[in-house]
Amino acid sequence: MFKDNLTSLMLIAVIKEKNFSNYELFHKLVSNFTHLDTFEYFIRTNFRPNLLFTNIQELPDSNYITFTIPQPQPFDYTICRTTFELKLEYDSHITLPQLLHCSTLFLYCNNIPRTLFNALQLNNNITFPYLKEITFAGYIGTSDIREICQFFSKLIHFSPNLHTIEININWNYMTEIVGQLKELVSMRYLKQIRHFRLGQYYSCNSFLHDLLKIFPNLITLRLPKSVSIFDENITTLINFVQISSMYFPQLIRLTFYGDLKSSNRRVFENNAKHLNERQQIEHPWHCTTGKESNNKYYYLSIWL
Repeated sequence: MFKDNLTSLMLIAVIKEKNFSNYELFHKLVSNFTHLDTFEYFIRTNFRPNLLFTNIQELPDSNYITFTIPQPQPFDYTICRTTFELKLEYDSHITLPQLLHCSTLFLYCNNIPRTLFNALQLNNNITFPYLKEITFAGYIGTSDIREICQFFSKLIHFSPNLHTIEININWNYMTEIVGQLKELVSMRYLKQIRHFRLGQYYSCNSFLHDLLKIFPNLITLRLPKSVSIFDENITTLINFVQISSMYFPQLIRLTFYGDLKSSNRRVFENNAKHLNERQQIEHPWHCTTGKESNNKYYYLSIWL
């Protein structure tokens, strides 16, 4: 069906068949595509590719990758699910090789594996190229904050493609965590964070100012429904939207969410209506409401 029409092909895969480590057999895959001009690939295999492959790299877990230049985006979990999610839970025994191929990390902050923590402290040359999202959750005490932030900061430093962070902890320590991260993490790495989600209520008076200190380049911001905003008049919410767009000039979407109560749906719909009616001429916005795809929350999104 495609052999006479296909002109470009990109293959990203994990392959466990030995034939695919043989250059000639591998390229027979595309020999029937008569009009193919470009063939790019990124292959992960447990067999060593033969020397006819131009680019071969051995991984820490004794597997191999071979690829064309420029290198296709490898193992993006949103595309082919070959990377995976890790959860550092109470009985976790996560190893460094596992973390090397993780795309999404769920970190319980009161259960950091000591061996993993020590490995990160001792190794300054490691990279987590596939890690794109970290959730930082759990209940912490004052004595835990420094060590937890040290571990968190190492992950940020070693993850060049990290773009999303969610924090879901007891909110009264949020300001201290912001201060620790600002001290421990170079702004060069903090600027790469483009999406931030907050899992618990936090005082709106200082929240945006605190967040600006560590993540100045946000394009999306997701917050829980704050009583102090939504129980007051619409002017309070408008002010919050205006301050958000002023603090984060690249911000595209500001989202509030709440559980599946009919009262939340009504509040969001009413506020969306008022916001759309009172949008600013110099900085127009548009609001949408609905139920999230996981069917857990209602949301109000302000598109800036």
